Amino acid sequence: MSRRRSRALAALLLISVALAAWSFALYARLGIFLVGHRYWLWKAAQAESETATKDSLERVLNATQYGVNQAQTYVRGLDDRQTRIRLWRTLIDLAPNENWVRQYTADLESE
Repeated sequence: MSRRRSRALAALLLISVALAAWSFALYARLGIFLVGHRYWLWKAAQAESETATKDSLERVLNATQYGVNQAQTYVRGLDDRQTRIRLWRTLIDLAPNENWVRQYTADLESE
Protein backbone atom coordinates (compact mmCIF):
# COMPACT_ATOMS: atom_id res chain seq x y z
CA MET A 1 0.00 0.00 0.00
CA SER A 2 1.39 3.37 -0.96
CA ARG A 3 2.01 6.10 1.55
CA ARG A 4 -0.55 8.34 -0.16
CA ARG A 5 -3.23 5.67 0.02
CA SER A 6 -2.45 5.03 3.70
CA ARG A 7 -2.91 8.71 4.51
CA ALA A 8 -6.19 8.84 2.60
CA LEU A 9 -7.49 5.81 4.49
CA ALA A 10 -6.35 7.29 7.80
CA ALA A 11 -8.10 10.57 6.99
CA LEU A 12 -11.27 8.70 6.02
CA LEU A 13 -11.15 6.73 9.27
CA LEU A 14 -10.62 9.90 11.29
CA ILE A 15 -13.57 11.62 9.60
CA SER A 16 -15.76 8.57 10.19
CA VAL A 17 -14.87 8.46 13.88
CA ALA A 18 -15.49 12.20 14.24
CA LEU A 19 -18.93 11.90 12.60
CA ALA A 20 -19.83 8.95 14.82
CA ALA A 21 -18.75 10.86 17.94
CA TRP A 22 -20.71 13.93 16.86
CA SER A 23 -23.84 11.85 16.23
CA PHE A 24 -23.43 10.10 19.58
CA ALA A 25 -23.01 13.39 21.45
CA LEU A 26 -26.10 14.99 19.91
CA TYR A 27 -28.54 12.13 19.56
CA ALA A 28 -27.76 9.33 22.03
CA ARG A 29 -29.11 9.67 25.55
CA LEU A 30 -25.71 9.22 27.16
CA GLY A 31 -24.14 11.62 24.67
CA ILE A 32 -26.75 14.28 25.41
CA PHE A 33 -26.16 13.79 29.12
CA LEU A 34 -22.38 14.05 28.82
CA VAL A 35 -21.92 16.86 26.32
CA GLY A 36 -24.84 17.30 23.94
CA HIS A 37 -27.18 18.97 26.43
CA ARG A 38 -25.37 22.28 26.03
CA TYR A 39 -25.94 22.21 22.27
CA TRP A 40 -29.66 21.49 22.58
CA LEU A 41 -30.13 24.09 25.31
CA TRP A 42 -28.27 26.67 23.23
CA LYS A 43 -30.46 25.71 20.28
CA ALA A 44 -33.60 26.18 22.43
CA ALA A 45 -32.40 29.62 23.50
CA GLN A 46 -31.77 30.63 19.88
CA ALA A 47 -34.99 29.13 18.47
CA GLU A 48 -37.39 31.43 16.66
CA SER A 49 -40.49 29.29 17.20
CA GLU A 50 -42.05 27.75 20.27
CA THR A 51 -42.10 24.36 18.53
CA ALA A 52 -38.35 24.43 17.93
CA THR A 53 -37.77 25.51 21.53
CA LYS A 54 -39.89 22.65 22.87
CA ASP A 55 -38.24 20.08 20.61
CA SER A 56 -34.77 21.07 21.79
CA LEU A 57 -35.72 21.18 25.46
CA GLU A 58 -37.52 17.84 25.27
CA ARG A 59 -34.33 16.18 24.01
CA VAL A 60 -32.51 17.29 27.14
CA LEU A 61 -35.35 16.60 29.58
CA ASN A 62 -35.97 13.13 28.17
CA ALA A 63 -32.32 12.08 27.87
CA THR A 64 -31.68 11.25 31.52
CA GLN A 65 -33.05 12.04 34.95
CA TYR A 66 -30.47 14.83 35.21
CA GLY A 67 -31.79 16.72 32.19
CA VAL A 68 -34.05 18.83 34.39
CA ASN A 69 -31.02 19.94 36.42
CA GLN A 70 -28.95 20.61 33.33
CA ALA A 71 -31.72 22.75 31.84
CA GLN A 72 -32.17 24.71 35.07
CA THR A 73 -28.46 25.41 35.41
CA TYR A 74 -28.15 26.49 31.78
CA VAL A 75 -31.16 28.81 31.85
CA ARG A 76 -30.07 30.41 35.12
CA GLY A 77 -26.73 31.24 33.51
CA LEU A 78 -28.16 33.04 30.48
CA ASP A 79 -27.48 36.76 30.26
CA ASP A 80 -30.62 37.74 28.37
CA ARG A 81 -33.57 38.12 30.75
CA GLN A 82 -36.23 37.76 28.04
CA THR A 83 -34.71 34.48 26.88
CA ARG A 84 -34.61 33.19 30.46
CA ILE A 85 -38.28 34.07 30.96
CA ARG A 86 -39.27 32.40 27.68
CA LEU A 87 -37.33 29.24 28.55
CA TRP A 88 -38.70 29.09 32.13
CA ARG A 89 -42.24 29.22 30.74
CA THR A 90 -41.51 26.45 28.27
CA LEU A 91 -39.79 24.35 30.93
CA ILE A 92 -42.84 24.71 33.18
CA ASP A 93 -44.97 23.27 30.36
CA LEU A 94 -42.54 20.39 29.79
CA ALA A 95 -41.61 19.58 33.40
CA PRO A 96 -41.82 15.84 34.12
CA ASN A 97 -43.50 16.23 37.52
CA GLU A 98 -45.05 18.71 39.93
CA ASN A 99 -41.81 19.20 41.87
CA TRP A 100 -40.09 20.57 38.76
CA VAL A 101 -43.11 22.67 37.87
CA ARG A 102 -42.80 24.33 41.28
CA GLN A 103 -39.02 24.73 40.94
CA TYR A 104 -39.22 26.26 37.47
CA THR A 105 -42.12 28.47 38.58
CA ALA A 106 -40.02 29.76 41.49
CA ASP A 107 -37.17 30.46 39.05
CA LEU A 108 -39.57 32.34 36.77
CA GLU A 109 -40.97 34.35 39.67
CA SER A 110 -37.46 35.35 40.73
CA GLU A 111 -37.00 37.03 37.36
